[in-house]
Amino acid sequence: MRCQPRGLRWDTSSASNFTGCLTLHAETQQCKHCCFTAGLASKMVVVIRADLAQGPTTCKYFSIAMKMKDLDRAIIATSILGVVVSTYSLHVEMSVAAEPEYKAYCDLGEKVSCSKVLTSEYATGFGLVAKGSLWDIPNCIYGIFFYCLMVLLATYDDLRLVRVQFAAALTAVLSCVYLAYLLLFVLHDLCIVCLTTYIVNAVLITLIYKKMNYLAKKQC
Repeated sequence: MRCQPRGLRWDTSSASNFTGCLTLHAETQQCKHCCFTAGLASKMVVVIRADLAQGPTTCKYFSIAMKMKDLDRAIIATSILGVVVSTYSLHVEMSVAAEPEYKAYCDLGEKVSCSKVLTSEYATGFGLVAKGSLWDIPNCIYGIFFYCLMVLLATYDDLRLVRVQFAAALTAVLSCVYLAYLLLFVLHDLCIVCLTTYIVNAVLITLIYKKMNYLAKKQC
C-alpha cells in the first residue's frame, strides 16, 4: 500500500527535482520508508516514523553526505593514487638495488630519505617474515595488490563485500601504524613516500566507512 502525497508536507531543503514515494506500514499505518531519486544519482533517506492520522506530517529525513557514485569514484581514485605511490616506491627500491648511488626525488636529506627506508630490513615482509621466504617480498608489492583489490571491491554495492573491504582497509591502517613506529623510533627517518601512503590509507578507510554506513541504512 502506498502513501499518497496528499496530507503530507515534504521537507525538500536538501533535495530538488526529485520523485518521492512513501511505504505505509500495513499494521501501524505509519510512514516507514522514504526514498528520493534526483536525476541519475540516487539518495536513500531514512524517515522518522510519523503517525499519518495526526494530520499534515513533515517527512523528516537525512541524506548521505556523498552520493553513492561519488563515493565509489573517490575510493577508486584514492586506490589508484595508492597504486602510483606504491609503484614509485618499488621503482626506488629496484633502482637503489641496481645502482647504490641512485638518488630518488624523495631523498631530501640525511634524515629525510625514502631510499634509506625502502632498502631497510623492514622494507620486505614488513620485517616480520623470514628472509628467503615466499612472502619475503617488498612491502610496496603488497600495497599494489591491496589497492587493486580496493578498486575491484569498489565496483560492488553489496554490504557484505564492503565490510570485507573495510576490514582489509583497517588492516592496512594498522600496518601503517606499525610502520610509522618503525620509521620514527627505529629508523629515525622521515619518508615522504611512506607518509603519503599513510594519508592515502586514512582517506580510503574513511570513504569505505561512509559507504558501509550508507548501505547499512539503505537496508533499514
